[in-house]
Amino acid sequence: MADKNFGKILIIDDESSILFSLSSLLGRQKYICDTAESGAAGLKLFQQNQGCYDIVITDFLMPGIDGMQVLKTIKQQRPETYVIMLTAHGNTENAVAAMKEGAYDYIAKPYENEKIKITVKQAFERINLERENIFLKNQLSCEYKFENIIGNSEKMNVVFDKISKVALTDATVLITGESGTGKELVAKAIHFNSGRKHRNFVTINCAAIPADLLENELFGHEKGAYTGAHSEQKGKFEQADGGTLFLDEIGDMPMQIQAKVLRAVQEQTVERLGGGQPIKVNVRLIAATNKDLEKEIGEKRFREDLYYRLNVINIIMPPLRERNGDIMMLVKHFMTFYAKKINKKEPGLTKNSMALLCGYNWPGNVRQLQNTIERILVLCDGEVIDTCELVQISGLKDTAGVLENAQRQYCGRKASAENGPADKECECFDGVYKVSDLESRSYHEAQKILLEQFEVDYITRALRRNKGNILRTSQQIGLNRAHFYEKLKNLKIEVDRFK
Repeated sequence: MADKNFGKILIIDDESSILFSLSSLLGRQKYICDTAESGAAGLKLFQQNQGCYDIVITDFLMPGIDGMQVLKTIKQQRPETYVIMLTAHGNTENAVAAMKEGAYDYIAKPYENEKIKITVKQAFERINLERENIFLKNQLSCEYKFENIIGNSEKMNVVFDKISKVALTDATVLITGESGTGKELVAKAIHFNSGRKHRNFVTINCAAIPADLLENELFGHEKGAYTGAHSEQKGKFEQADGGTLFLDEIGDMPMQIQAKVLRAVQEQTVERLGGGQPIKVNVRLIAATNKDLEKEIGEKRFREDLYYRLNVINIIMPPLRERNGDIMMLVKHFMTFYAKKINKKEPGLTKNSMALLCGYNWPGNVRQLQNTIERILVLCDGEVIDTCELVQISGLKDTAGVLENAQRQYCGRKASAENGPADKECECFDGVYKVSDLESRSYHEAQKILLEQFEVDYITRALRRNKGNILRTSQQIGLNRAHFYEKLKNLKIEVDRFK
């Protein structure tokens, strides 16, 4: 059985009978084969397809450009392509010369079918081994395992584990999750840690392109296919041949185009608009959506057969609110990144500012956090960002009273009938953590310190507003009474002092 990852072969021979027999033989082994009847035609096809062939099988003796010239040209343009030479029986001299120029192997004519199958199979096994070694080296050099996907929570470790397993295969992947969770980063991590990393990673946002243009973008067109089509154009499937095609927001793809995508996925062929000939492609497909596709199927907006084709491996990206233990790590990363980008000294954060960031709900997920940190870095004036400044420049919307309570606690408001007596100890900040200072502590210790400080501050202000009334306070902040009592006990908060 052919390896699904690297299955495209170019066969070059001036005898049409050999082209037919070889392409039929290898086609039955599930390889994708293209053929050319001369050395010149073979090199043109190789160049047109941007060197996407993993193996080239070429005859040695051909009129015009012979097999040796084909071998030298291919090795100059794409050294990693394996070239297998077909030589006349007993012509050892040609075979030795070809091996010196970088040929993988040679097969004497008349060849045996079994010899062809074994040689090609061993070549693909070697290709896979070489690319697996590249993947492992890259994996060891990644600070957070995969590119810019940052996190150490249990749910993110599940994501990392799936990426590491699926990257070495050619399985179709469906990435689901809310907007801003990093679905495209996962798709890139799969591609760039796979054997296809040297091929194209092509992406298209199905929600951003009108339906009448999306088909053209995906499948391309022939010259004259419609008014204004002055030249042929390759679609995204062809551009991704040998590499990966990422269909983002596939849940927004129109039904009529879904049928054509299904056919392309099933048959690994596409037809350009205005063209009648199927074009073979070898594409690894990754799709992503923030929609519930099973619900979309029930409402007749998404094809069930396409869903099952896409959902071979499902990677679920958790929202940030379900992995808030990763927020501190993300803040550190974005602080350092944007400080360097705008050539600005990285500011510090008060403990309570960090606690506020860790306690916020982040409806826009990692993308919102990233944009917020960039805004803070650009607009902050001092070397330390306190909670008041954070609230003023962050642009965050109030969620469950988090920002409102932070403002009351840290902005030094004067006493009023509504707020009660001013708490002098809340007019100053009780310490500053630069994000880098937390590195001296273990991850869980630092997380515990900041979140506990936030909980104490948040609950204290809520109790003060409600004059120590436990029932009213628990209802206001959205905790049931038993859970709230447990919090008070664990945080050692004395309720009587607020009555």
